[in-house]
Amino acid sequence: MATYVAPIDTLLVMPESQHLPRNLPYRPAHLVKEKRNGKIYYAIKFWVWSEDQQKMVKTRRFFDLNKGNLSTYQLNKKAQKYIGLINHELINGYHVKSETDKKGDMVSPFMKLTISSGLKMALKIKIEVNSIGKITRKTYTQQHEVIQQWLSDNGYAELPIKRLDAEMIQQFLDHIKHSRKVNNKTYNHYLANFKSFYNELKKRDPKNFIYNPFDSFQKLKVKAYKHPAFNNQQMAKIANYLTQQPEKKLLLRYIQWLYYTLARPNEVRNIKVGDIDLENNRILIQGENSKGDEDYCGIAPPLLELIKEDRLLDHQPNFYVFGSMKFGGIPGLVNASGDYFYEQNKKMLNALNLLKLNAHYSIYSYKHSGALSLYTETKDIKLLQRQMRHKKVSQTEDYLRDLGIMGGYEDLKKWKGAI
Repeated sequence: MATYVAPIDTLLVMPESQHLPRNLPYRPAHLVKEKRNGKIYYAIKFWVWSEDQQKMVKTRRFFDLNKGNLSTYQLNKKAQKYIGLINHELINGYHVKSETDKKGDMVSPFMKLTISSGLKMALKIKIEVNSIGKITRKTYTQQHEVIQQWLSDNGYAELPIKRLDAEMIQQFLDHIKHSRKVNNKTYNHYLANFKSFYNELKKRDPKNFIYNPFDSFQKLKVKAYKHPAFNNQQMAKIANYLTQQPEKKLLLRYIQWLYYTLARPNEVRNIKVGDIDLENNRILIQGENSKGDEDYCGIAPPLLELIKEDRLLDHQPNFYVFGSMKFGGIPGLVNASGDYFYEQNKKMLNALNLLKLNAHYSIYSYKHSGALSLYTETKDIKLLQRQMRHKKVSQTEDYLRDLGIMGGYEDLKKWKGAI
């Protein structure tokens, strides 16, 4: 019989019949009140057979007995539930494999990690549990290799994970800033990424990882810039260039969708055929793929023509509009990679010498270009707000101000007055 991990995280395991009998010695669980550092804590205390130590060991589990302001009735009700579960398992031969400390608390397997192995585990969790793209995965891996080399060079790699403190982190940050000469933006990426790595351990063992030592550090100032917008002449030049190259049709369509939906690149890549609602002239932008909640953007007439021309609604509702390039980019169950559009767009901008005009032109520039075009043609800030899915019109005003089309007095030239 395979080892079974008991529910509610009791850390007890079912005995494997070929190794241990079911009638193992134990002492029943009961509620205890203890004082630690001047505070009162409640725990479930019991004695259980340890497979590692081949004897009964005193064990305590706190569960959620100390969370919130529980009344005596609520505390006892919770405690009885846990006591009943533990005693039932003890009767049936459940035991522990882990070590316990002198106080009877389970020794967390995370506490056996070194700084090196701990960060390796955190990186693995971050990559496997969270859905991340290839570029982010590559960045995580490269930064992880840098800190592993630094730990090894300085003799820190095999120290216990709990020895990773603010002083050591400061040494590492000084190393990447002064020895590797990274800029402030890259420095901030290192700090944010390793902070998130450590949080993966903290989430899984909050009792021992009480605080994150990376929280002690502030990001460095970075000169902010917005991805600039193209003007109408530049957009026409881009469209004409791509139209003359049939193999670039997917990139052209992607740019057109960014331009008319005013959605973010990842949001557009994740639009499915079923999200297109022609009856109500709108497209659903799924919340899980965007920064905000799911919402709709309108379908502009030029985009409607593209939808009909490409016969998108002939495909299955669960197909992505922009399918994987492995299948020619046609709608399918797998969407196109963001890396593909990034690389193709960069090549095209270089071919047109646009990056020489402004090195900050990017995929995001098409969204901004569409916003600029919509506002300059309509002067309707409420319409722009709806299309951009901003909660407040002040967000839209700030957005336009960043693009340099609000805050001036050019429109005063149209004011003739009445006196």
